Amino acid sequence: MREAETGSVEGIVTAAYLLAPHLPELNEETGYRDTAMPGRLFHPEYRRSFCFGAVTLRPGMTVGELGAVLRTIAADATS
Repeated sequence: MREAETGSVEGIVTAAYLLAPHLPELNEETGYRDTAMPGRLFHPEYRRSFCFGAVTLRPGMTVGELGAVLRTIAADATS
């Protein structure tokens, strides 16, 4: 939070993501509401809807996989 020019308080966080080694089993054909926790946090629809969620980040991931994770976060946070 920060103080706006008007003196009121405004938020500065636009998105938040948990980085976890968890590999969820997702069915993207069903909505996130039908996905059990913790998988719901990884569901693309949930992440896009709330600009909050989780992405898988594990030791040994390739540069390409890491890039895909970062692109996912950026796409969700700016849509």
